[in-house]
Order: sequence, then C-alpha cells, then structure tokens
Amino acid sequence: MKKALIIFLLFLQTVVYAQSLERQVVASGGNYSQSTGVSLSYTVGELAVTTLSASTILTQGFQQPDALSVGIINPESGKVSFLAYPNPVSKELQVEISTSKQREIYISIIDMLGRPALPHIEERFSSTESKIVRINTEALVPGMYFVQMLDKTSGKNLETLRIVKSHY
Repeated sequence: MKKALIIFLLFLQTVVYAQSLERQVVASGGNYSQSTGVSLSYTVGELAVTTLSASTILTQGFQQPDALSVGIINPESGKVSFLAYPNPVSKELQVEISTSKQREIYISIIDMLGRPALPHIEERFSSTESKIVRINTEALVPGMYFVQMLDKTSGKNLETLRIVKSHY
C-alpha cells in the first residue's frame, strides 16, 4: 500500500508540473516597429498560444515586456569624435577629442551610481580641432566608470564611454 501511495504521489507531482506554462521564449531574432496608432512586436521562432481570425489571421504568443534600459543620449555624435584609452586604465587615461565646431566641453569621470569620481575638466575648442587630454586616474578605486563629455553651453551629453580602472 505504501509503495502504491509513493508511486501515486510521484506521478501526481509530474502531472502538476506538466500543466504549468512558463512565460519565456528562446528566439533567434525579432523586431519592433511602430506607425501611426499601431505597433508591432515579434519574435522569430515563438510558438503561437492563441489564434484569432477574421479577414486576417493573428497569432498571439507571449513576449517579455520591453526591458527597462538606461540609455545614453548621443545627439551630436557626427560632430564630435571621442576616444578614451588605454582601457583598462591604471594610472593615466588619455581622452582624444576631435570637434568640427567651436565649443567648450566638460569631461567628467563618474562612477556606476552617477556620482563624480574626479573633478571635471574643462576644455575649449576652436573649430575643427583635435586634442588629447590626460587624466590622472591613480586616485580612483579599481572598478567600472563612465567618461562623460558634455557641451558646456547647451548642457547636452555629447558622448559617454565606459572604462575600467585596474589594479596595475
């Protein structure tokens, strides 16, 4: 009797798990498009869960909602070239900036929480000029940082790069 009860409980457990439906998909691709009043999001290889039909057929699956991402706005990337090297950095970071118009630029090193890690540096550029700015990074604790370049007059973020401060 005990043996039959144990087998029944094991069988019941597999049946219960067989009825669960996980809301996930492993897909090879997909896209999102938007037009006036209509948006379309699809995943290649997703199985259909529901099919609706009228004059057109719509199959509905389940996609995960859009991931919340913290984006870096880069409105003037064509007018400013920005390189930071070496990466990872140990003692001195070199920031190479080329611009196509006259401007004043703030260079800031910020940590992963958005706090300034070093005092900002201000550079003035005449039109079509390139400069290499050297930043002493010995005071930084090893970890990840962002090098942010802001236009002083507009306050716009021109470029942001991620750097790694190493032990060496």
